[in-house]
Amino acid sequence: MWFESAQVEFVRDTFPEWTAFLFAFLSHLGSAWFVAPAVVLAYWFRDRHRFASWLGIVIGGYAVMLGLKGIFETPRPDVGFGIGIGSPRGWESSSAVTLSCSD
Repeated sequence: MWFESAQVEFVRDTFPEWTAFLFAFLSHLGSAWFVAPAVVLAYWFRDRHRFASWLGIVIGGYAVMLGLKGIFETPRPDVGFGIGIGSPRGWESSSAVTLSCSD
């Protein structure tokens, strides 16, 4: 099992509550709701030739991530937060895809 409840609860109880908000904010920077509009805005207002390929790569990366979620179906830990399937995570996939696009 990927998420042992005892380990997740230990980490949750060890760190102060404000770090959860910090990590949640940082993980939202890798979400589709941030990355996709950022790439579209970069395409519109910056270098179209550079960011045109990023559009396809980012959309393809999200498609692969959604397909892998359907294959793995790893549940999230049952410690009072998070809903849905846990892995692969969207922010992990989008950060890897976005970093692969950068120079």
